[in-house]
Parts: sequence; structure tokens; C-alpha cells
Amino acid sequence: MHEATLKQFFLGTVDARQLAEELSKSAIEDGPLLILHQVTEMERDFTVRVEHLLRLCDAVLDGIIGTHYLEVIARWLVGSEKFEYETGTRIEGLVGRTVLEWSAPSTDGTLTMDAIRKTRNLLTAASVKTVRPTSQFA
Repeated sequence: MHEATLKQFFLGTVDARQLAEELSKSAIEDGPLLILHQVTEMERDFTVRVEHLLRLCDAVLDGIIGTHYLEVIARWLVGSEKFEYETGTRIEGLVGRTVLEWSAPSTDGTLTMDAIRKTRNLLTAASVKTVRPTSQFA
């Protein structure tokens, strides 16, 4: 798997099917219970934002990328020196916490579709700018 392909997926120049295909090609079996994924690093850093995680959620919920691949992607994001998380915004920390949760699911050790739906709703709510009406009496 090339990290650049994941970046291109985040940017919309590679679709979910192409990402899933590259994920499956990168799998290397190392015994009956372990599958490794070979990763090629990007040359430049890339900042992962909420909208990128939403694209991953949609790809999983649409059945194009399996939850096991989402966990693999999250582990790459955690371990990579080239991917950074969005900071300096009102949703600072949410991207990093989401990626960490996906990389090591706490429920029963696997990501569920229900968990992905809940995460998608949380990410969507956090990314929507809420505008408070101003009162003329304030």
C-alpha cells in the first residue's frame, strides 16, 4: 500500500474501490493468523481532517472497504511519520482520537458497522458550524 494512494483517496482523486484494491494487493500472509500490509511512505506530510475520516466512514458503510481494512488504515495513520492530524480548530483532537479508536477498537476488538455509523454522526456534528442567533436584546 502506498501512503500516497490513501492521500489521493482523501483528496478525492482515487475512489474507494481503487483504495480497497490496493489494500488487498498489499496484504502479505505471515502464518495462519497474521496478515501484514506492506506500506510505502509518502515524500511529504499530509494533514488528515474530519472530512477525510468521513470519506473512510462512507466507504465502509457503503460496503466497499471492510472494517478490518479501516483498522489497518488507522494503524498506518497512527504509525506514519507523514500523516498529521488537524489541529488549531474547534475540533482539535477529534481526528486523532478517532484514528486511535479505529486502530485499537475497545469493544470486543473489532470495529462494527454500528460503531462506524455513530462515529460518522459524531464527526458530522463536529464539522458542522453552528451559528448562534444574535438577539437584539443582548
